[in-house]
Amino acid sequence: MLLALCLLGGCAPAPPLTQDEAVKLDDLLQLVKERLELSAALALERWHARRDADDDGGYETELIRAAVNRAAAYALPPEVIQEFLQAQFDAARLVHEGLQAQWHKDPKSAGKLAPASADPARAIAALTEPMLAALREAYPILRRAGGRTELGRRADVIFAGVTGGNAPAARALTPLWLLAR
Repeated sequence: MLLALCLLGGCAPAPPLTQDEAVKLDDLLQLVKERLELSAALALERWHARRDADDDGGYETELIRAAVNRAAAYALPPEVIQEFLQAQFDAARLVHEGLQAQWHKDPKSAGKLAPASADPARAIAALTEPMLAALREAYPILRRAGGRTELGRRADVIFAGVTGGNAPAARALTPLWLLAR
């Protein structure tokens, strides 16, 4: 029976992304990558200030709560926003922990990382709205048949050599993998 459905077109591969869909998915992935790269600059700032990677003064919780409260404005389920933003903070923490462990072993290596922004915390915060808007645009693309394949294909290219390595990137993308079909 399953073979018959496949032969009748029920198992046909998903159509490729349109140019517009590819741009929307790439925009989201580029913003996630940019946030990870800014996380390295924030780690450096905190290293020089001798602040812990988790020292955010409750900012993380408040930002997530505010975004979840505006879920209807983003036309996204609140749990999607919650999980996506939490993953971004978790990924940033992995970047911080990895770099700070490296810098504890070799303090001079901290000077090799050039700050990406005069105020990386502010630059990261400024990415929240564009990231959620990009997530809104990419959401139907991820949810359609073939979304997981396209996510993997595009993420492999965009995240090649990302700051912090594979573990932070994988954590940042986890909610997208869970959404994708």
